[in-house]
Amino acid sequence: MRYYYSTTGGDVQGPIPEETLKEMAKSDIINPHTQICEEGSDVWRLYSECFQVYSSATAVLPQVGLKSPVTTPPLGTNALQLLIVFIICGVGLYYLVTSSGTSGSSSSATQDRNTSAPQQAAPIGPIPAQDLAEAYNANKIAAEQKFNGRKVIVTGKVLQIGSMLGPYVVLGNRSVINGVQCGFSEKDNAELAKLNKGQIISVQGTVTGHIMNVLVSDCTFSK
Repeated sequence: MRYYYSTTGGDVQGPIPEETLKEMAKSDIINPHTQICEEGSDVWRLYSECFQVYSSATAVLPQVGLKSPVTTPPLGTNALQLLIVFIICGVGLYYLVTSSGTSGSSSSATQDRNTSAPQQAAPIGPIPAQDLAEAYNANKIAAEQKFNGRKVIVTGKVLQIGSMLGPYVVLGNRSVINGVQCGFSEKDNAELAKLNKGQIISVQGTVTGHIMNVLVSDCTFSK
C-alpha cells in the first residue's frame, strides 16, 4: 500500500510505500500530525490516526485516546527537522494560549461568556460548498482566519460518500478534490446510507483546516 503525505509547507509528496512512510516517521522526518492519504483515496488523516507512532528516542506510543507526547527531534543543521520543531512548539503554544485565555477572574469570565455566547451559537452560513473551497484556494491565510475553528452550515451537491476511519461525505460542484469533506460519526450511518450522489444537502460542522479539500468535522445534517 502506498501513501501521499503533506509537507509542512502544504505541498503534497508521494506516493511512497507504507514501509518508507513508517521509516520517515521513525527518523522524525514526518510527525504524528502529518496529513497522509492512501493512494486511490481522497481522504486525508493524521499519521497518528492510521499508524502507531514510533520515534528514534521513544518507545511505541499506544493509541489510547489521550494525546501522546511528541518527541521533539534534536536541533541540527537539517532544515526540515528544525522546521518541524518550530511547528510542534507553535502548536503547543497555541493550545496553551487558547486554554489560558479561558481562565481569569469570575467577573471577566462571566462577561466574556455573555458577550461571546451569541457568536458561538450562530454558525456561518449557509454557504455553498464550492464558495468555501474557493475561498481557501484564493487566499488560504485569510480563509483560515475567517473559518478555522468556526461552525459553518455548508450546502452542496454530494460528490462522494465513503468511510475511512469514520464516515464522510464530499460536497462540491465538480471534482471530489477542491471540495468540502464533511466527517460524521458512526451514529449517522443510517442517514448517510440514504444519500445519493448528486443530491443537494446542507451540513453543519466545525472547520478544522484545508488539505486539498476543506475539512469539516463533527458534522450533522442541517435542515
